[in-house]
Amino acid sequence: MLLYESEFVKIVFDEENLVVENHRRDCSEMSDENYRTEAIILAEFVEKHKPKGILMNNREFNFVIVPSTQIWVNQNIFPRLLKTGLRKGAFVVTDNVFSQVSVEQTLDEEESKPFIIKYFKNIEEAKNWLTR
Repeated sequence: MLLYESEFVKIVFDEENLVVENHRRDCSEMSDENYRTEAIILAEFVEKHKPKGILMNNREFNFVIVPSTQIWVNQNIFPRLLKTGLRKGAFVVTDNVFSQVSVEQTLDEEESKPFIIKYFKNIEEAKNWLTR
């Protein structure tokens, strides 16, 4: 079920497997404010649907998350996600090394520790892991 769509992201809820899928699009024109807004929207859908897992498809993600926003995500988004019982995230990696490093730095903070994270090269592997 399609939950949300913008120029930067498409968010889908797989009702059968209880997985929220966040499919990033080309984010080269995304601002830090856009990123934060999209993160809040994603958190709202996770709170509403309470999935058992989240799929972050970052193959086209070419936005570098600056350190201040990495901290903001860990202080404002992860606590909301964890309160829903969400504990598993599959991340399909981007080829953009700078974007990938910024994602990994965000997820490496203490606030994300109860969250099991695994990185994948393709969506199929990520979905298989989430639905086990």
